[in-house]
Amino acid sequence: MEKWTILTPISAICLGLIMIPVAYIHNKRKEIKNVIINIFIFTICCIIAYYRIKKSRKVTVHMKEACPIKTKGSLVLKDFKHPKKNGTENRCK
Repeated sequence: MEKWTILTPISAICLGLIMIPVAYIHNKRKEIKNVIINIFIFTICCIIAYYRIKKSRKVTVHMKEACPIKTKGSLVLKDFKHPKKNGTENRCK
C-alpha cells in the first residue's frame, strides 16, 4: 500500500489548482463569500499536499533502507538500523 501514497498529494494539488480560476470567477461576480471559501479550500489542499509528500518521502526512504533477508521461499524485509544512530555496524551484512 505504501506505493500509492503519492495519489493523495496529486489529487490535493489538482483540486487546489481548480480553486484558483473558480475564485477568480467568483471575484468577477462579486461573490466575496465564495472567494473566501475557495481560498480556504486552496489553503487546505496545499497543506495536505505538503505533509503527504513529506510522509511519502519518508516511506520511500524507509523502503530503500530496509535489508532483504532470504528465508525459505520468500523475501522478508527487516528494519535497517543506521550505524550513526545506534553505534553498531550495518545489520544488512
